[in-house]
Amino acid sequence: MSLNIKIAREEESIQELWQKKSRPLISITVIWGTDARPENGKLILLQEDSEDGEKRLLLEFIKILHEIQPDILCTYQGDSFDLPYLFHRMTVLGIPTHLLSLFKEDTCFYSSQLLSYRIKGRMCFDLALRTWGIHPSSGNKGLYDISQETLGKGKPVTEVPTGHAFEESPL
Repeated sequence: MSLNIKIAREEESIQELWQKKSRPLISITVIWGTDARPENGKLILLQEDSEDGEKRLLLEFIKILHEIQPDILCTYQGDSFDLPYLFHRMTVLGIPTHLLSLFKEDTCFYSSQLLSYRIKGRMCFDLALRTWGIHPSSGNKGLYDISQETLGKGKPVTEVPTGHAFEESPL
């Protein structure tokens, strides 16, 4: 299962988001399957800009995780951003991280010995570590830069910045 989280933000850098750790998750995307082009996926969106709304988003993700029971959680920069941010938001909202574990009782943690996050019963695989030999002409190494370089598909264009997703549009 691949996992990607999105955070509500304006022009903040990843470092600024990480320092504050106060922005809510606005979506979690998961794709799963055993084919080279899996057809199963789910986009879980924040429906209400509140702690309860973010909590519902996280609980929906956990529900899907337990329905699918993936052996591997694949991320891009998951060890450096997605997983620590996800765990932090779960802690802030009072959702125990052990709910992500296959065994539902062992806490999730970062292993400095293995240089990765540990979720008991699941392997966490960060693709970012496997892209060291890819050097996009932009000089950036983000997911969309790597995608553009290797697949010819870059970042999708959105009309509304994520930080404005819950603001009413003027009539």
